[in-house]
Amino acid sequence: MNDFLNQKVAETHPDNPNKKKPRVPIVYLHRRERDTFYELPPGAQATLPASIRKELNPRHTVKVRVSHDQKTGQVLAKIIKTRVADLDVYFPCNSLDCRISVNLEMRYDGDLESLVTSAGSSRMPDRNKDRLSYTQSHYQIDLTQVTVADVSSWIILSRYFF
Repeated sequence: MNDFLNQKVAETHPDNPNKKKPRVPIVYLHRRERDTFYELPPGAQATLPASIRKELNPRHTVKVRVSHDQKTGQVLAKIIKTRVADLDVYFPCNSLDCRISVNLEMRYDGDLESLVTSAGSSRMPDRNKDRLSYTQSHYQIDLTQVTVADVSSWIILSRYFF
């Protein structure tokens, strides 16, 4: 998939002399991010739009994902994400399986400090993402490798988060 998308990036590039006809360029971006998860304070849950509140699972707390650039520590996004459904695809002859998830997301405009101070010991472990993004017009395909961040990395990077 990655090779195919890289080929399409080259084919649609404006400076490509071999273009047969004009195409909307595909923009490629490679990002390395670190995600930290917090519980949304209970008082803030009532301010969520009805479309999001309707999809919330009452057995789970509402989470906010804060994404940081791994090199600079800059906050890239603060997102409330609600899982709608999963499709797990099992490949018995391969070493990897696949999950297709449908989610509702909305930007979290609240204060990061309130998330940090309300976070308890049940906070999910941080994760590192190595993401290749391909964007054309309104469409985006992300190929993402996710790994659990180790504790020593958290200590080193934590000075950027607060």
